[in-house]
Amino acid sequence: MAVSRRWIERHKGKPLFCLWILYKPFVVFLKTDAVKELLKDSKMYDKSSFYESLDLVFGSGILTSPSEKWKLRRKLLNPCFHHDILKQYLKVFNANSQIVIKFLKQETEKEFSDVRKPLTRVAMDSIC
Repeated sequence: MAVSRRWIERHKGKPLFCLWILYKPFVVFLKTDAVKELLKDSKMYDKSSFYESLDLVFGSGILTSPSEKWKLRRKLLNPCFHHDILKQYLKVFNANSQIVIKFLKQETEKEFSDVRKPLTRVAMDSIC
C-alpha cells in the first residue's frame, strides 16, 4: 500500500501513469477525465489477460466480457445509467454499501473468503 501511495504522490497532477509489473504494463488512472476519454473512445480494445483473473472474481459480465460482447451490452445498458435515474437509487446504494462494508469487515477475520455471491446479491438488491 505504501508503494502505491508513493507512486501516486510522484505522479500527482498527471492524468495517468504506467506501472510495469514484471513484463506487463498497467495503466493507472489518477484523474476522472482520463477515464472518460478512454471510455468515450469508440475504438474497440481487446481485453488483456488481466481481465481473465477478474473473471474469476466477478464472473462473466460487462466488465470482463470481450470487446464485441461489451459493446453490445454497453449499448443496451447506457440509458439505465443516466444521472437522473441513478439519483433515484442513491439511498438504496448507500444502504447496500453499508451492508457490504459490514460483511467485508467480518470477512477480514477469515483466512480465505469467496465474496462473489454476497457481492452479486448486493448488486442485485441495489438494482432490482
